[in-house]
Amino acid sequence: STIEEFKEEELDVTTEVKDLFILDENQVLGCVEIGNEGKNMLVALSYGNTVENDT
Repeated sequence: STIEEFKEEELDVTTEVKDLFILDENQVLGCVEIGNEGKNMLVALSYGNTVENDT
């Protein structure tokens, strides 16, 4: 199987995140369903901004 390079781009994801894989406090991978064919895609999620706002 070939591994595709990750491209740094922002995607508008309108589906729910199915699985979360927390690598460390700054890196989280989420499994989202894309399209209407039920394909799953592992995406890197950035959530640092939402966490830091907890003051």
